[in-house]
Amino acid sequence: VKNWYIKRFITPKVMEAYEYVWLFDDDCDVQNIDPIAYTDIIKRHKIDMSQPAHALGHVSSHPITLQVEGDHVGRWTKFAEIGPLVVFSSKAWQCAYHLIQIDMSSGWGMDFMWYNFCKFE
Repeated sequence: VKNWYIKRFITPKVMEAYEYVWLFDDDCDVQNIDPIAYTDIIKRHKIDMSQPAHALGHVSSHPITLQVEGDHVGRWTKFAEIGPLVVFSSKAWQCAYHLIQIDMSSGWGMDFMWYNFCKFE
């Protein structure tokens, strides 16, 4: 159902009016995310696709998505998990949108495709 809403309401044409789209899963814990600070960081570094790290102590399917200890602002990878939260610039959405399929019940595997297909910065 999520993909149907994304494809129906967050089209590339709609995204032309916005700088970023934030895609949340329904179980995403956003209590420790400052969206203004996060957006400032990705704007400053011209990042087209990103995701906040999973908090220390949380379980993740992909270790690269786990937060590291210290005062790190982030780390550069060619991977962003499809959930629970991923952020695309309007420019990046022009490509990523076309990779999302309505009939997919899960986005499993998409996270390995984003960067290679869309050549994000």
